[in-house]
Amino acid sequence: MYSFHEAAFRLQEMEEDVVEGHRNLLESFPKWHQTISKLVELPDQLDFDLEGLTLTCLWLCLWYISDFIAAYVLRMSNVLTEFGDNILSLKTKFAQARKELQIDDVDRHRPKLLRHPRSHAYTESQQAERCE
Repeated sequence: MYSFHEAAFRLQEMEEDVVEGHRNLLESFPKWHQTISKLVELPDQLDFDLEGLTLTCLWLCLWYISDFIAAYVLRMSNVLTEFGDNILSLKTKFAQARKELQIDDVDRHRPKLLRHPRSHAYTESQQAERCE
């Protein structure tokens, strides 16, 4: 039988899981901000003043610039992937909690813990019958 204590324990587990995910996301913001700030400054280091250079130098400069931009794009892409993975992980935790609590857009006012695997919770009518 699914007891009150099991339900309370599961709610506590769920709350700790989503809050920990939220906290981890917030703690990683300064790191991402610092990394992205450094990356946005990198293109400023490029010198596009190619006047007076020989054709060979122009090709070398073009090769260097394209290589530099490719590295910039790759690094930024990696940062965004990491950021997106962390957000997706947190979103998944919240979606699971929402599903387990049976919170939907229609009936938000009264969450119920019914979808837990160990749950054998009674409906309201069954609970009323048990109390009589």
